[in-house]
Amino acid sequence: MDHKNPCPIAWVSSPGFFTADDIRKFMRTYHVSNTDWTLESDHTNGGFESKDGWIPTDPSNASFTLPFEPFEKDIKTITVTRLVSYGDKWENSKVRVILSATTETKETSTAKDDGMKVIAKDEISGVHNMPYSLTLPHTITLYNAIPRGSRIKIQMNLVGGSTYKILGLSFCSTEEFVEINL
Repeated sequence: MDHKNPCPIAWVSSPGFFTADDIRKFMRTYHVSNTDWTLESDHTNGGFESKDGWIPTDPSNASFTLPFEPFEKDIKTITVTRLVSYGDKWENSKVRVILSATTETKETSTAKDDGMKVIAKDEISGVHNMPYSLTLPHTITLYNAIPRGSRIKIQMNLVGGSTYKILGLSFCSTEEFVEINL
């Protein structure tokens, strides 16, 4: 384990680095439920405008859940990197993020159920009024850090529009901007 890395889980879609196959592997490794989300791989212009990402296939029911085993660091921020775009296809595009965590660490747990409590909810837009698309991070900063040793679960539901594109996800122990070196 890299003790200097502030983000025990982090990926951002990037041509030549974190590719469609890497996203597919990440989602298969962690997802516990997936209803109507899939990988979209777009390599126009020889891959230099790669927009590989996780998209809904049926907007009426699109939801997925990713549970994570205990991290060896406190978690203070969760960042969803997404494509923000324009036009009819992107009208009202929005996901709801529900973050849950155990209230006890693995060392102190006595719960017979999963012990998860919702600790944060947020809605993140995927649309803007500019005539171009942008890759933008949206960071959820937790008032109280999730203590190291806690289990964490993130659920994402499409709650607006007919499309959305997730280009990255990170769980970090710092509130400061973290540059991910690829």
